[in-house]
Amino acid sequence: MSTAEEIKRSRPKIGRSHHQASSGAIPIEKWGRDHWTTLLYIEHCCVDSGGEPNFDKLRCDTDRHPFYAGRYARHVGTAGLKKYPTRLKGGEEREDHDDWDCIEDMVHAGVVLWVGTGAFPVFELTEYGRQLGAALRQHYSHDRNPNTFEPPPPPDITPEPDPTLDAFPHIKDLVED
Repeated sequence: MSTAEEIKRSRPKIGRSHHQASSGAIPIEKWGRDHWTTLLYIEHCCVDSGGEPNFDKLRCDTDRHPFYAGRYARHVGTAGLKKYPTRLKGGEEREDHDDWDCIEDMVHAGVVLWVGTGAFPVFELTEYGRQLGAALRQHYSHDRNPNTFEPPPPPDITPEPDPTLDAFPHIKDLVED
């Protein structure tokens, strides 16, 4: 499967509660410590648990993603739980952005495929995701500072033209790219 097909396959087909981000996806050039450690965790899940994450291991803003809270938050409730912003490259921070939002950014960037459902998320890495994971592990073996990590460029993901659109030219404008 080509990277373009993987990305097309990973796009959500219907709106889900975890796709409420109004601020848009964070581009890969701005990713910092939280995105990179989440990517390494998702890679670990893909290798060791069939792509299924352990909710206790991911930062979760329970106001944004109540169904992804770990056991602690579900057991004691979410009132008073401290929220942690996502740390970006250069010391910038994004409020109301947790590890689940980082994963959505990865899906948007063509790094991760969300192949499970909204209730039971399961992830796969794209070829680019595997390349990023390998480059990140190599970087971390020499320098634990994620702000100095420069991700390799993504592969060319120019999608092949869809021949069915040529048969129905009046709907081309209605199809999402």
